[in-house]
Amino acid sequence: MRAKSRRYIKLLKIQNLIRMRDHIEIEMSRRDLITIENENNYLRALMEKGSKVDFIDSVLLCRRLERNRHNESILQAKIVHGIKALLRILGRCDILKNKQREAQYQEECKEFATMLEEYIAARCQNFPHAKSSFIPVSLKFDQL
Repeated sequence: MRAKSRRYIKLLKIQNLIRMRDHIEIEMSRRDLITIENENNYLRALMEKGSKVDFIDSVLLCRRLERNRHNESILQAKIVHGIKALLRILGRCDILKNKQREAQYQEECKEFATMLEEYIAARCQNFPHAKSSFIPVSLKFDQL
């Protein structure tokens, strides 16, 4: 009867894998964001030195900065969405952990009750004057 707790363990493993995947995606997006910021700093430095260097086209630099700004806003939205998804997954993991613990506790209680009932039945069989049908209802644990 351990199927229920095993099921919760499997679901918890799946949620943990999803959590790790989302965490990695968030970290990759943050690294991309840092890369864009570094590129923007480099391009701004080139624009400041533009009067000294003749081969730099300021229009191309402005376009690249604009494209970087657009990509930066997309990455920031992706990070925010990823963090929200990660928080939902963490909540699901906590719920699954609690359900798995509860199912495991119920299964252990049921196993203990069955074992205790078998012990009482075996003890009653050792006495010839007592039959297993005379086990008091209060000692039977099927009613849990």
